Amino acid sequence: MKTSVCFAFAYLCTACLPLHSQSIPAGAIKGDFNGDGKPDYVWIVKPTLNTAQDDCDGPCVVHIKSTIKGAEDIVVKQAIGGTLTNLGDLKGNRHDEIGFLPEWFTSCWRGYLTYQVKANQWQPLTESIPTHCNLWEAGVFPITKLKGNPGVVQINYSVIDGDSILVKTKFIKL
Repeated sequence: MKTSVCFAFAYLCTACLPLHSQSIPAGAIKGDFNGDGKPDYVWIVKPTLNTAQDDCDGPCVVHIKSTIKGAEDIVVKQAIGGTLTNLGDLKGNRHDEIGFLPEWFTSCWRGYLTYQVKANQWQPLTESIPTHCNLWEAGVFPITKLKGNPGVVQINYSVIDGDSILVKTKFIKL
């Protein structure tokens, strides 16, 4: 009986929860993006498409929103959606970073975007990483932490070589 009373109280007392936890949409990505040891959340807000689903009603812009107090949205132009990923702590500084693969109406070419939080503001972590469907179909991820080398990542990207599209690799220190 005691358990069901506590459950009912917790269920009915949603006003007791912090305001930002009530406005986090389903599908939000959880991480510690500002390094304060508390969970943060990020999610995307897609533009509205027209009835034919072949153009936007207004600008084709995705907003990446977060629960980080004072952080402005990340604005991604020429996007109608996308996939948001918690990349973990790539830099070894106890801050998780995020990656975003924008969606568009056509084309297999997409720039994979990475972001970090500095002074409670989102900033690019790397330059846009050129990717083609061949990279994703091969199960290759655009950016991974290089084990044993703190702050060094492996970048996998797509390039055109004659009639072929190849996956190349480089290493960078963040």
